[in-house]
Amino acid sequence: MAFLISLLLILTSTLTNAFTIRQWIVSNNATAVGGSILFNGSKGAVTSSVLVTPTAAQVAKVLRSGGAGFALRLAVEQLLGAVDWVMDPANNQIKYKEQVCISNCAPGVYYYPWNGTLYKTPDYPANQICKGAISFAGYAGVIRIDMGVPLATCYYNASEKGATFFMPIDRVVAERVIEEQEKTLPLETVAQKVIENAQNNNLDAQFAVLAAANNILSEAEKDAAKAKPIEDELERNKDDDICYKEWAEEVADCDVWKGQGSSDDPNRYFRACKERAANRLRICQRTGVPPLEPPPWSRIDIM
Repeated sequence: MAFLISLLLILTSTLTNAFTIRQWIVSNNATAVGGSILFNGSKGAVTSSVLVTPTAAQVAKVLRSGGAGFALRLAVEQLLGAVDWVMDPANNQIKYKEQVCISNCAPGVYYYPWNGTLYKTPDYPANQICKGAISFAGYAGVIRIDMGVPLATCYYNASEKGATFFMPIDRVVAERVIEEQEKTLPLETVAQKVIENAQNNNLDAQFAVLAAANNILSEAEKDAAKAKPIEDELERNKDDDICYKEWAEEVADCDVWKGQGSSDDPNRYFRACKERAANRLRICQRTGVPPLEPPPWSRIDIM
């Protein structure tokens, strides 16, 4: 097992001592497996392991308590960008403020000035400009105006010259009206992002998942109903743990995929390989036998 240290993140929990799940002693030496935590257990001379996979609600409980601050900040920034926010633990949410456009939001919105007033359409300014130009020239009144920007075509009765004027119509870009609004983000949404980051082997996120897994085991020590599925898995996996052995071999094989992805994400396939191994381990731990589907990650997955 010592060779796994070079392949995996070994998380040694300082949050609690070993857990007692019925007759099993579950060590607080834990190994991160993506968004899950693998614990070793013993019952006398018998050894086993159990894979604990916290839900978003369980990780949110850790975030709400103030633990895993680095994982929380990263997840919020990924979801919202660089905004100011505060925790609202009483309502299980994040509160933040956002600049929201409430008027003139679409591009290409203009106003048309005339005599100190801004109009939403060019009709009235164009009419006044045409009337003024034709009157100044001493011609008869306007017959009609074809609206156009930046030129309006003014048709009139002409006795001496042409029947049209082309008059420029001024316009100004409408100023967008921005309002700061308070918004909220459910803490479980943030927790789900933390779990995704843990699956991508982010250390801070895995610490948050570890804290949630420790809480699960701590509650199981005091609650027989919560202890039962953990005890059952320890019993299934005791001694010759084929699931754990296959997982270790598959993770070791993932090393060949390091740096094989595209230039913008060279370890994409490496992470996908490890996540496939973790998924197969979860299925095996649940069923007691290595699954046929999905198969271990291979070159077929990138073809």
